[in-house]
Parts: sequence; structure tokens; C-alpha cells
Amino acid sequence: MVHNDKDFGGQKRELKKDEKKIRREMQMGITGYFAHESSYIDEDVEIGEGTKIWHFCHVQSGAKIGKYCSIGQNVNIANNVVIGDGVKIQNNVSIYEGVKLEDGVFCGPSCVFTNDLTPRARFPKGREKYKKTIVREGDRKSTRLNSSHPSL
Repeated sequence: MVHNDKDFGGQKRELKKDEKKIRREMQMGITGYFAHESSYIDEDVEIGEGTKIWHFCHVQSGAKIGKYCSIGQNVNIANNVVIGDGVKIQNNVSIYEGVKLEDGVFCGPSCVFTNDLTPRARFPKGREKYKKTIVREGDRKSTRLNSSHPSL
């Protein structure tokens, strides 16, 4: 039977909210994490229990994200990036291959982690030439960073 707003006295909107909530809870129960429907999660990705991935994010193949992380909107997590447990990543952050964030790291808005000190579009070096970047447990980063940053 089909009902319209008049039949429910305007409760149709509430039903839609409940459906979204149920769908979200089902996703949490099945996969252990929440990813907003506008985000892209590639194959061969590990995402820990209780992690939330918000609007317009992209998690690329081989990435590993720990438990209870919060990934803000418009975050790019590149291939083979490793993110520990309890990490909070604010909006518009880019984390490129070769980067590891240990447990409890906080990344402020628009932070960029790169691993290539001399980037060239015309003559790419390949991943074997990327420098490793590790942000230690409990560190806070809120500026543009690369692997030559003195505090890493």
C-alpha cells in the first residue's frame, strides 16, 4: 500500500530519516565502519571498526586505516598509506603513498603529506624512489608537510 504525506500527517520525512539511520547502522554492523555514500573506497582496503569516513573522500587500494578514526570531508588517502588507531584527520587533507600516521595523530585542515622532494610530471621516479614519512604517535600537524620537514 502506498501512503502520501496526508495519510501520515507529514511523517513521510521522518520515515526517510529513519531509513537512512537504519542503513547507516546496518553498514556499521556488517563492515564495522561508516563511509558516507559520496566517498569512494577502492578494493583491497582495510578499515578498522568504528572508523568514520565523511563526504567526498577517496581511500585508495592498499590503504590501511585503524580503529576509531575520523576522516573529515574531502580527504584523499593514497595507495598503501598506513593510518593507526584513533587518528583524526580534518577536512581537505591529502596523504600520499609512503606516509604512515601512528596511533592518535591529529591532522589539521588542508594538511598535505607528500613523499617526493623533487616532483616532476614529465619524468616520474616511481614508488621505489619515494621517501618514507612517519608521523609519530600523538603528534599534531597543522601545516603543509613533506618528508623533509624537520619535526618528522
